[in-house]
Amino acid sequence: MTNLTILHGDNLAASRTRRQSLINHFVSQSHAPTIIDATTITKSALESELTSINLFSPNFLVIDNLLSRLKSREKSDCIDLLVNNKLNKPVIMWDKKELTPTTLKPFLKLAQIEVFKAKNSIFLFLDAIKPNNQKELLSLFHRALLDNDIYLTFGMIARRITDLLIAKNDPSQLKGAIWTNKQIITQSNFFQEKELRVLHAKLLSLDLAIKTGNTKLDLISHLDILFLEL
Repeated sequence: MTNLTILHGDNLAASRTRRQSLINHFVSQSHAPTIIDATTITKSALESELTSINLFSPNFLVIDNLLSRLKSREKSDCIDLLVNNKLNKPVIMWDKKELTPTTLKPFLKLAQIEVFKAKNSIFLFLDAIKPNNQKELLSLFHRALLDNDIYLTFGMIARRITDLLIAKNDPSQLKGAIWTNKQIITQSNFFQEKELRVLHAKLLSLDLAIKTGNTKLDLISHLDILFLEL
């Protein structure tokens, strides 16, 4: 049985639940967790964690967001360390988005890989974001919420608006599949760039208001209003 588990995907609520379930499993077996934010970790620091020995109880590692980290020499060195060395303790790798086959390829024979995809209803909703489409948009929004966590949905709305802005300015910078990029470019044509920038700014302000508690409305109500004004 492999000591390495990789969890990834756009359905953050589901992947985080699975992550916590695995942590609880090892803790119940008297393993001590070490949780690592891999966005800044170095090869030497990771190597130290992988080889450390707890004299009182075995430990395990939870490595967050290494594989979705921006490309760098440190990232490559950390991946090589995990791929080329036998792991003597359980390692859970969790990433906040769905990883590409190319990214996962080095781990295919080494790890148990689990992907957590958002439900199709959320993509139908995202594709409907355009001006003067309030009735359909609100209907699809609330249908998507039956299948998906509101915070996952909010994050994907923000990502879609960002992609629409990229498509408006430099479509070559879109990083999705070809057919997805074509859809984004087509959708961006319904907007003026200024409209997208205003929408993006509103989402940033809403995110801050929700996180700081500086609002009397819940997130769903705020988004309902945002879409009615679109």
